[in-house]
Amino acid sequence: MSCWYYDKKKLRRTPSIQDGIDYETECRYRNEGARFIIDTGSKMDLGYNTIATEAVFFHRFYMFHSFRQFPRYVTACVCLFLAGKVEETPKKCKDIIEVAKSQLADRKFATFGEDPKKKCDKNKLQKMVQMAWTFANDSLCTTLCLQWEPEIIAVALLYLFCKLRKFEVVDWNGKQPNHLHWWDMFDICHEVQNFYPASNQAKPQNSTSLISASQDRCYLWLCL
Repeated sequence: MSCWYYDKKKLRRTPSIQDGIDYETECRYRNEGARFIIDTGSKMDLGYNTIATEAVFFHRFYMFHSFRQFPRYVTACVCLFLAGKVEETPKKCKDIIEVAKSQLADRKFATFGEDPKKKCDKNKLQKMVQMAWTFANDSLCTTLCLQWEPEIIAVALLYLFCKLRKFEVVDWNGKQPNHLHWWDMFDICHEVQNFYPASNQAKPQNSTSLISASQDRCYLWLCL
C-alpha cells in the first residue's frame, strides 16, 4: 500500500523538480490547479467532500508525475471526474470540460488539445466496453482477484482487447529501455493471456458478454 504522507525533503525532490521546474513554480502550479478545482467544483454544485477529494488526488498525482508532462488544468479535470465517482457525486466528462472552458483563458484551455469532447468513435467504444466486460466477467472464474489489485487486472484486460483488435501501443509514458512491450510493465498480463486459448480465437462462447443495464450506464458515462 502506498504511503501518502511525505516529509519536506521529499516535497523538494518531486518529479517536477527533477524535471527542471523550481520549487516556487511547482508550488504556484499546485496552488493554481487546486484553486481551479475548488472554483470549478463549486460551480458544478459539488459538495465539500468531493472538492477536497479532488484536491488531494491532484496533489498526490504530482508526487509521481511532472507538471511538465501533465498540464495542471487537464489533470484537475480528471481529478474532478474521478473524485465525483469516488464520492458518488459523478459528473459527465463533457460537462466538466464545458465548465473548465468557461473558467480558463483560451491559452490555458489549449492544453486540452483540439476538440477534447469529440475524440472517440462511439461504435468502436461500445465494442471495447462490451469486450472489456466479457474479460472482466471471465476473470471472476479465476483466482486473479486474490493475486492482483483491480486496476492491474484492468490494464491486463485492456491489453487483451488491444491484442484481439490488433492495436499495438508503440510508445507510452514511463517507457524504459528494457521494456519491449508496454504490458511487460505488468506481469499480470501474461497470466491473463494464459486463461484464454490462442489469441487468434474469438472470445469465449459461454461468456456473459451482453451489455447489461449497468454496462450501458458505464458506456454512456464514457461517451456522454
